[in-house]
Amino acid sequence: MNILLIRPHRNDVDATALLAQGISSVSDPFLVVTPTRNAAGAQRMLNVLISGEPCWFVLTSTNALSFFEQALPSINLHEVFRANPHVRYAAIGKQTAHQLTACGVEDVVVAQTSYARSLLEELMNYPPTPVVIPRGSLAMQTLDFALRQAGYDVISEVLYDTTYRHQTPPSLEAIRRDEFDAVLLRSPSAARAFDHFTSHSSLPVVCAGTTTAEHARSLELNVVLVCEDPDPEAVALDIADYAKGNA
Repeated sequence: MNILLIRPHRNDVDATALLAQGISSVSDPFLVVTPTRNAAGAQRMLNVLISGEPCWFVLTSTNALSFFEQALPSINLHEVFRANPHVRYAAIGKQTAHQLTACGVEDVVVAQTSYARSLLEELMNYPPTPVVIPRGSLAMQTLDFALRQAGYDVISEVLYDTTYRHQTPPSLEAIRRDEFDAVLLRSPSAARAFDHFTSHSSLPVVCAGTTTAEHARSLELNVVLVCEDPDPEAVALDIADYAKGNA
């Protein structure tokens, strides 16, 4: 089985997990992620973190932390996290939680499932304090809205833009030659990018998460598998089970 991976970053993580299941893959990003010029917004979020007042730092994207760092080149976030014990941390999934622990954060609240509603339920177990959320231009604001509705002060700034790549993806020719068994989509923006470049290709689509699946189906893509757990190892196992069932 050969899987096409099209997200802009971290395809190597999926490739490693797939290979462990004996599945080959090809990485060809259909999206490009670039930093925004929003140093002022990054500083606003930083000011909340170093205010000395209780607050949350919530990571909902694997790109958000690195672009937060890029927007504050003179600031070491590792030191900020270490020097401000009043800050609590939360993550949408295992990958984002790992990014925080790699920065020295010892206690990370992780959503039971990798969805905004699940993370909201976790945060609602604590008193409502300000919530800092760095995000991308295409990120869904479901969590921001729900937190504000619940009485939280949300400080959320766009730190990176996600756009379609300018050049035609080389993998399009391989898709036409039926060299892939499926494409893995990890976000609604990836679903839109795949549809944009392939014009309703019949290539089987694997979606990591129900939100992505809903968008893919609305675009009439050929969704054959929805992975409830978007963790790379879990997705790879689901794909392996799907391949066995369709051998």
